[in-house]
Amino acid sequence: MRNFALASLAAAASLCGLASSAAAPSPDTAAATTTLKSLGVDTSKFPAQPGDPSLTCKILNFLYPKNETFTAASTLYTPLVDIPWSQTCWLTPACIVTPKSAQELSVIIRVITALKTKFAVRSGGHKPTPGFNGVGPDGVLIAMQNINSLKLSADTKTLTVGTGNRWRDAYNYARVNGKIIVGGREPMVGVGGFLLGGGVNLFLNTWGLALDLVTRFQ
Repeated sequence: MRNFALASLAAAASLCGLASSAAAPSPDTAAATTTLKSLGVDTSKFPAQPGDPSLTCKILNFLYPKNETFTAASTLYTPLVDIPWSQTCWLTPACIVTPKSAQELSVIIRVITALKTKFAVRSGGHKPTPGFNGVGPDGVLIAMQNINSLKLSADTKTLTVGTGNRWRDAYNYARVNGKIIVGGREPMVGVGGFLLGGGVNLFLNTWGLALDLVTRFQ
């Protein structure tokens, strides 16, 4: 099978300004306040403070309280930090957020953008370059492992692959359905980072880069 699609990579933020007055907050704070209110955040409890990653983590935890946002106080924090195989990438973010859908990811990006918080996105964490799929205490790590859907199209010609999958998962799904797909040479490599890097594969001379076979991104 030549074609597959990658689900849930990114979303854009939309910020609205507030009317200015003599005692008006800064434009960044006003815009952040408007965005947070539109998401149902009580800004009297969580006053907008752009540039404060700890506040960003508190708001994300408020929006997704069911074990989706993890700080250093969580027993799951260190195992999530240590997922990359290379210890050079074991950075310690202010928190780790694990969206389960494109809609949740969209909200997370809106919050992070409004509060001007540094962030990194990790699919599988295979790239051994510090900062490529991780961030330090001044930022938020978006770990995509829960966006891991796999679905074959009705005509069986296209496989939709959630960006949180590793190629092992995609290969096993394709094999069970009698298909072969073009992907990473190492089964533990994450789908998202591999494709965004072009996608050098074992069938390069025949099919080209794996990225060339993507039919659409969400």
